[in-house]
Amino acid sequence: MRWPAWELDLMEHYLAMQPSASDRVEVALATLCAMFANANRGRNGAEAKVTDFLPYLYPWGKPAVVDMSRYNEADQSILAALGAVGR
Repeated sequence: MRWPAWELDLMEHYLAMQPSASDRVEVALATLCAMFANANRGRNGAEAKVTDFLPYLYPWGKPAVVDMSRYNEADQSILAALGAVGR
């Protein structure tokens, strides 16, 4: 028995939008590190964020906001599918 092609396409599309297992583990560990750091910080200590423990996320700094009005509709839909909207 084989899976119907439309179900395989649907699963493939869904899984392509999900972060990989290694990325989920990295975020979970960073969340635990941030919780531990915040639980053990002093009264005047700065609050640790999850992104403080994810140095690979933006190794060269956060990207600038992209003006989407310069792209045509086709390019905007492609960038939206790639997750570049709102940067």
